[in-house]
Amino acid sequence: MKINEWLADGNAFYPDDFVELFNPDPVPVELGGLYLTDEPTGAPRRFQIAPLSYIAGRGYVVFIADNNPAAGCLHLNFRLAAEQGHLALIKPT
Repeated sequence: MKINEWLADGNAFYPDDFVELFNPDPVPVELGGLYLTDEPTGAPRRFQIAPLSYIAGRGYVVFIADNNPAAGCLHLNFRLAAEQGHLALIKPT
């Protein structure tokens, strides 16, 4: 699994920042318990992906980086910095 695409400065075509994960393998992969963060050193466990979340084989999942986790499990609790930053997908351990 890998971070495939991201957008850190929305525009007319894509108004929200996002992070897209891609599973290049033919079998599904569990995402539950993994963390997404824009601060791998200072806050590595910033957003935990919900338990029982999976990504299909050769599939994609998109997380909206709008700092609005109340909008649903695919909405991150942070925004992406447009000028410069980091992005990481981290194991629970």
